[in-house]
Amino acid sequence: MKLLIDFGGTHFRYQLIHNNAIIKKETLPSDTISIVDFLEQQLTQHPKITFVGIAFGGQVNDGIILSAPNIAIDKLDIKSYIESKYDVTLEIDNDLKVAALAEMAHIGKDESLILLYMGTGLGSAFVEKGKLIRGKNNLAGEIGHIPYKEAPFQCGCGKYDCLELYCSGSGIQKWIEYHGLRTEPTLQALQNDQNEAAQQILENFHHGVIFATSMLVTLFDPDHLILGGGVFMKNPYLKDIIQKGFLNHALAKSADTTKVTISTYENANLMGAQFLEKHKGNI
Repeated sequence: MKLLIDFGGTHFRYQLIHNNAIIKKETLPSDTISIVDFLEQQLTQHPKITFVGIAFGGQVNDGIILSAPNIAIDKLDIKSYIESKYDVTLEIDNDLKVAALAEMAHIGKDESLILLYMGTGLGSAFVEKGKLIRGKNNLAGEIGHIPYKEAPFQCGCGKYDCLELYCSGSGIQKWIEYHGLRTEPTLQALQNDQNEAAQQILENFHHGVIFATSMLVTLFDPDHLILGGGVFMKNPYLKDIIQKGFLNHALAKSADTTKVTISTYENANLMGAQFLEKHKGNI
């Protein structure tokens, strides 16, 4: 039996799988979850679980959580703690790295691809000819936390100039609260709100996404740019804005030859979590 988890800043999703069939799945609010308590409860109730795969919406290296800007965590070394108490293998990795495993399996190992996922936060991952680009601390792809423009409030990572503050679900929420708007924190609501501040939030969002994609395409010259996460999935119009934007701002040859698509997976994080058992961080 396997337990697969997608632990993001807003939603906590899990599946129990037995003989390749899903026997239970559930989505819960992330702020109601203590991950250690949840794991111990599941492993006690289902002693036949032999593998736990976690796609985590934060920075992870060698099974240890380094930072979780949008998630409250009570124990950083989850892998060591759980494996020392239970007869189970646990693998945890950044959710974008995990999603990349699923996307790579779909596209094939001969192609290079960039994932840009946006939900509560903003992140990316890079695959070159079947190999994830990780960096020495497994932090490659943290595009949401590159310096962009100064904001009047703080990012979850502690800085005030992160790109994520302008184009992410949490960033939109912070700007709405800052301006005292009653608008729902969605792009559709901002589009329908004629308040000048709402329109400025939306314009800054679009500029930030074009900046992010233009930079990624110029730096990595990929075959594919794959857009995923809740914000992109709910707003497919962003694909056209992005494609037109980076055609004007990215290096011309790279922009002309990069195929832009929205992920075909309902949840690539959960799909990829099962591959952690095979790869165990070795890709």
